[in-house]
Order: sequence, then structure tokens, then C-alpha cells
Amino acid sequence: MSLKSRFLKTYADLPMSERSNVMAVIDGNPLSWNVAKIEIEAGTKIGLKALGFLDKNDLLKKDD
Repeated sequence: MSLKSRFLKTYADLPMSERSNVMAVIDGNPLSWNVAKIEIEAGTKIGLKALGFLDKNDLLKKDD
């Protein structure tokens, strides 16, 4: 399963109230789960950095 797929599974399981919270600071900018989803789906550099951060810190759902 790709990192993007793992992110989307993780995102889908988050409570709605959690999605607006900051999940990481990328290049000095706070990134909420909602913004990360947009960036990841668009395949931007910020999205790729966010995926790397989440994977490195073991914050994505594992493959089932």
C-alpha cells in the first residue's frame, strides 16, 4: 500500500474535530490534517514532505 493510501486511511479514521488541528510543521509552516490532505492529493512538495514526516514518525495506519 502506498504512503498516500495509508494517509487517506488514517485521515478517514480521524474524528472530524481533529482534522483542523496541526499535525506537523513543514518548512516552518504549521500544517493541519485538512491542509495535508489537499497537499498530498495534489502531489505537491509540501504534501510529499508531510507524508515523509508521518511515515518517519509512525503516524500512518499500517498495511492490512
